[in-house]
Parts: sequence; C-alpha cells; structure tokens
Amino acid sequence: VVEKDSILWAASFGVLNKKNYAPVNNASIFSLQSISKAVTATTVMFAVQEGLVSLDTPITSYLPDFKVGSCFEEHPERKITLRHLLSHRAGFTHEAPIGNNFQTDFGSFEMHIHSISQTWLKAPVGKGPIYSNLGIDLAGYILQVQSGMPFAEYVKSRLFIPLEMDQSSFDWITTRKNKNRAIGHDHNFNSIPLEYALIPSGACYTNVLDMAKFLRFHLNRGRHKNVKLLDEKYLEEMYRIPFSNERYGLALGIDVYERAGERCFRHGGGGFGFLAALQ
Repeated sequence: VVEKDSILWAASFGVLNKKNYAPVNNASIFSLQSISKAVTATTVMFAVQEGLVSLDTPITSYLPDFKVGSCFEEHPERKITLRHLLSHRAGFTHEAPIGNNFQTDFGSFEMHIHSISQTWLKAPVGKGPIYSNLGIDLAGYILQVQSGMPFAEYVKSRLFIPLEMDQSSFDWITTRKNKNRAIGHDHNFNSIPLEYALIPSGACYTNVLDMAKFLRFHLNRGRHKNVKLLDEKYLEEMYRIPFSNERYGLALGIDVYERAGERCFRHGGGGFGFLAALQ
C-alpha cells in the first residue's frame, strides 16, 4: 500500500516453493503475469517521448512484412496502430499458434511474433475491445525492432534503471539466477515452465518494493525522487479510453474503473502458477 511519498504498508506471507518451504520476504520476486502489460505500456510511452515510435502510425511502418487475416476488411494491418495494440482494439484473437498459455515449449519470442500472421482477427480494427496478449507482445516487438535492443534490455534501460527497480526484469536469464524467486503452483501442469514466449504481455518478474516504486512513479505523474522522467501528457494518454467518449474501460495497458465516485486504475494477472493484482 503506497502513497505518493512513501510505502504505507508492505508484508509477505508464504513460501518460495513447496520443496524446501523457504519463506518469502519483501525482496522475493514473483511473476506479474498480465500486469506486465501495464509495465510494457509505460515503456512504450517512454519510446513515444523519445520519438522512437508514434501511437498513431500504422505498425506496418515499423514491421513492413507483418500481415494478419481478416474477413472484415482487406489489409487490416495497414490500419493497426500502437494505440490499437495497447488498448486491445486491433481485433486480435487472444493466443498465437506458437507460444501461448497452453504450451510449455516454444521456439523463440520472434517465432511467436511471426506466428501472429497465421491468426485471423475476431473483429474489425478499432472495434472491441477484445482482450488479447498478441497486441501487447507485438507492441513490445516493435520497441525491440525500433531500438535495435532486446525488448527486456530496452525496458531495463528506459524504465527499471531510472526508477531504481533493481530486482525487476523481463529477461529469463536474470530471473532464473535470482535465488529469491517464488515458484508458481498450478495443478494443470506437471512441471510449470519458467520461460514462455508471452514476454511483453506477461514475463515481468519483480517484488513488492520495486512495484511500489512503479506505482509511486504513476502517482507522481512521471516523477521519481522529484526528477521528471516522463512528461505527464504521456501518462494521460495511457489513462484515456481511446476511440470512445467513455470514461471507464480498457485504456493503454490499464483498466480504468469507478469506485465510490472516484476514477481508479488497475490491472490483474494470472497464469503459469501465479495470480497478481495491482490497483
């Protein structure tokens, strides 16, 4: 529980894994699962501020060979923008044939992205929203292509290092080396995999102390320790419901809702043995 200037309460309960019952602590890292989408969307806004990408440029400007099937319109990929991807309004189905929530084996992140072209849209571009991992993964891949850096490294350099989120990572090698890592539990898997292809949409591992910094960065409108890192207008873009006059719904990597008359923000995550909530 945080406010702008401090952590009000932080506590940890349970064990890291069922084998040796080592206790968790506030430094233990856990999988964020789909809360990773909020982290990825925030990183995209840094890229927009940097001039690396635009929210409203067709993604074929960055990925000229990308295609996706549609029975609603010809060449839908020429209409899809990062704003569509981050708000789940590109019309994508939820999973790709390579690298999804039901596979424990995958070739690579790049193979996962390329397999999106084998899918068909569930709705015309701009209609929806239809919640999908694929849009966020594609957005992360665009950052990788445009920056010339692995996606995990770009997030580290633009977000994690400036916010001093030292225990946070999208990189499987870094995550695997952390001995203070919680192991997920799921009866649907004989052996829960650590690594999977849903990287921008679900691969972030972090701890409660680092996520407190992430929350306070948003509460302080793009500032960390009173240093402006991201212009407030880019965060406002994240919180705005696109292609609609609605005040509540799916924004850019964030779910906007009302509680007791107040406008609030949240995202949840679940899969591969973990459940998580942020609000």
